[in-house]
Formats: sequence, C-alpha cells, structure tokens
Amino acid sequence: MSTSNGHVLQIPTTEQVQMLRNVIERFIEPSEEEWEAFALPLRLRHIPKNGFFLKEGEVCSHVGFILRGLVRYYHVKDGNEYCGNFSFENSFVTEYDSFLNRTPSRYSFSALEPTDVLVFHYEDTQKAYHKYKTWERFGRLIAERIFVEVQRRKNSLVFDSPEQQYLSLIADRPKVIERVPQHMIATYLGISSVHLSRIRRKLSGK
Repeated sequence: MSTSNGHVLQIPTTEQVQMLRNVIERFIEPSEEEWEAFALPLRLRHIPKNGFFLKEGEVCSHVGFILRGLVRYYHVKDGNEYCGNFSFENSFVTEYDSFLNRTPSRYSFSALEPTDVLVFHYEDTQKAYHKYKTWERFGRLIAERIFVEVQRRKNSLVFDSPEQQYLSLIADRPKVIERVPQHMIATYLGISSVHLSRIRRKLSGK
C-alpha cells in the first residue's frame, strides 16, 4: 500500500487488471513482456462519493481507468458550474492537457458514486512510451479518440439544440440519464434545470 498526494493506493487484483487489459486489447495486442511492464506500476485508488480524482488547480499526474463508479468533470466560474462530461465503468479518465503539459488543471473531477479507479502515473507512462513502441502507439490512439470525442462535444454544443442534445444522450449514453442528477445534466447541456424539465415534459407528451 502506498500514498500519492494524500490518497491511499493499493495493489490491484488480477481480475481488476484483466478488466483493463480487455479494453486495451481492443486497440493493441501487447506481448506478455510489454503487458507486464505496463501493468506492474498500476495501483488501485478508491474515491468515495463526492470525493475528487483531481481538483481544479492541481497538476494531473495520473491516467485513471474506472472499474466501477462514475466521475464527472466540471469548472466553476463566477459561481456558475459548467459540466464538461461524465465517465463510467470501463472508460479512461484524466485531464489530458494538464497531464501532458504538466500544467494546473482547469477542471475538477469528482465521483458521483463510490468509485474504484486503476491509476497509472505520468512518469510510468513516459517510461512505457520510450521503451515500447506498442505503448507509444496506444497513447496516440487514445489521444486521437479523445480529440474526436472533444470535437463531437463542441460540434453538438454549436449545432444541436438542447432538445437534440438530450435526445442524443437518451440514445447514445443512457447511463447519463439513469445515474446523473437532473441538475447536472442541465449544466452539461448548458441550460437551466427548469428548461430541462420543459424538454422532458414535452418528450413525455405531458
């Protein structure tokens, strides 16, 4: 057991590490040597409900893989909260700009449920990239995926109405509708809770 920035880190179980491997092998096929080099530094971090994976102003030092739970990232400006996105089980979570450029994060990442995350430290990531081309390729593929997701989010905010965005959530990301409080969904859509209630009533035919 070790600590990082006051957070208790544990050695994960074989089953927990395998969950991550199953996802990674959708992108690449590492050899056993490459996998062991990557998996050895992995640590398990538990985040209680309303606890933080990362706070605004901190430099992000880890990439996380969510085993269970739910994390949202958001920014507060002039007392108003702006929700960027939500991450669920079997997905990665990090503040990519802060992680890569070693700069303070502009977002906070908090758990909406008790959350278990496998974490991989920045220095270990760089070692894996430098030693193995396979992991360098994996990093590039993840970066490309993040870029596409961010661009889709920007396009949706610019071109889609709040109602269209909400319908897309229902169709493409039902977990958000099922597990995220309505007022947080409203901030994600960039509207008030009252506006979201009107949209929901309209869609339900009431």
